[in-house]
Parts: sequence; C-alpha cells; structure tokens
Amino acid sequence: MPQLVSIALLFFILLGASGLSAQEISLHSDALVENSMVTLGNLAELDENTAPFAALQLMQSPDPGQERTLSAALVRQAVVQRAPELNQATWSGAQTVTVRRDGLVIDQPALEQLLAGYLRANHERLPKARIAFKNMQFPASFVLPKGRLVTEIIPADSRILGSRRFTVIFRVDGQVVRNLSLRGELEALAPVVTAAADLDRGTVLGEGDLDLLEMDITSLRNPCLDPGALLGKKLKRPVRRGTPLDPATVEMPPVISRGETVTILLSRGALSLTARGQALQNGLQDETIRVRNNDSQRDISGRVLEPGVVMVEQ
Repeated sequence: MPQLVSIALLFFILLGASGLSAQEISLHSDALVENSMVTLGNLAELDENTAPFAALQLMQSPDPGQERTLSAALVRQAVVQRAPELNQATWSGAQTVTVRRDGLVIDQPALEQLLAGYLRANHERLPKARIAFKNMQFPASFVLPKGRLVTEIIPADSRILGSRRFTVIFRVDGQVVRNLSLRGELEALAPVVTAAADLDRGTVLGEGDLDLLEMDITSLRNPCLDPGALLGKKLKRPVRRGTPLDPATVEMPPVISRGETVTILLSRGALSLTARGQALQNGLQDETIRVRNNDSQRDISGRVLEPGVVMVEQ
C-alpha cells in the first residue's frame, strides 16, 4: 500500500510540474501597431510563461494608415520559426487577426497650417503686406508614421515671394519619410504709392501727386509703400496716372542748379570772406561742385552748404 501511495504522489508531482510549464497564446482579432515591425505582443494575449516573448518581431508592419489580415496558422508559423521553444504552446482566440498601422494623417488643412506657419516664421524676410498662398495644388491625403514630426519648407526662390514651387520635407524621429512638392504662388496685398495724375519728367512730388492703392506686390519689381519716401523728390521720367512709383525713378532735386547765382563763402582759419559766383553744375546737399568767382573769373570747387550758398575751405 505505501508503494502505491508513493507512485501516485510521484505522478501528481510530475503532472503539476507539467502544468506549471504550460504556454498559452490567445490571438486577438484586431491589432493596432505603431512601429515598422509586428511583434507577438501586438497580436496576442500572453500568459506568464509566454510574456517574455512579447517583443518577438514577426514581420513587417503595413504602411502607415494601411491594414493586413493574418491567419492564425501564419502567425503560429512565424512564431515557431523565430522561437522554436514555443512549438508546444497552446493557441486559442481568433482564427484571423487584422493588423492596422497607426499613423499621422496629412491632409489639405494640415498642409495649409504648415504653410501659414512658414509665413509667420519668415515674416521678417517678407514685406509688410497681407501675404497668403493662392492657387495651391494639394495632393491627396497621406499618412506618415507615428513619432516626433519635424517639417522643413524650402521655396524655389530664396526671396520667397517669387516662388511658384515649395518643397516640404517631413522627418519623423529624425528620419526623412517623405518629400512633397507643392505648386502654387503667393499673394501679397499692400497699399502701394501710385501717381495721382499724369506727371511730367522733372516734377517735384508733393502730397497731391501721390495716391495709395492696394495691389498685389509680388509682380512689382520695387514698389514704394511709404509716400514720405518720395515727397520732395523729382521724377526722372514721365509717369501715367495709377502707375506704381518705383523709388529708382525719382531723385533728390538739386539744392543748387547749374547757372544759378550763388554766394561763395571762403573760410580760412578764423577769417571768412564772401563773393558772388555762378554754379557750373547741379549740386545736392554737401556735394562738391564747381563754381566761378564773378570778380576773379576763376573756377573753384566748393561744398553745397544750403540753397544758394557754396563753402570753400582752405
């Protein structure tokens, strides 16, 4: 009798030990993955004996935003190939598992926000105007991998405003995952100084000669946005009414004109003398011009001091 008890006890111990080493794997019907590889832990519920194999990589994940259906047999085959010690595991759960790859959807509103942020970040390089993208050609929505997203926008023209194409580079966790080329253009609306009437060459501009009209300045070579920058200056050529005024088409009128009678101030130390003379050329403020002394008929050089006065220093 004692011998029979011992045999039964040994059988119970062996059976108990076998039970403790059981390996259970229960397959999910759906799995959401974020990374590029599908792991056993993504696909199944594991017990304490199979939990150490949760990070076991089985296959490539679908592309971001895509899905793939796997049979239980295919999953088991992939597991046993990579971890033969799980060959005796007990499988349960779904007969198929649908694997979906998580991702970040990039659609037209998302791209519009990226472009608007680019303009805000580069406002110091742009004129003071209401600037916006127009006639943009956006692609269909696409999905990027999950992770830390950083974007870079590169205009085709370094001046930005003249660009008709913008390259968008998407980086996730420091890796380039997509390059996108967006075609379109920028609109920059601003009040531009224009001629209020037909103006002749040589006109010295006053407030009544100037108007402010809102225009898209992207097609203008060098528009003037400040009327004060043109007041008192002289036109180099005639201008038609409504024409945007380019600062390069005006110049400061001479303080002294050629042929004008001037006062010549001669300064020599503490001694100052004056004489009458004639300007031989136009002169701006502080510019050196040639003048002729009426008394001596000598030509000398002097600095334009103020209207009608030339200073000769010796």
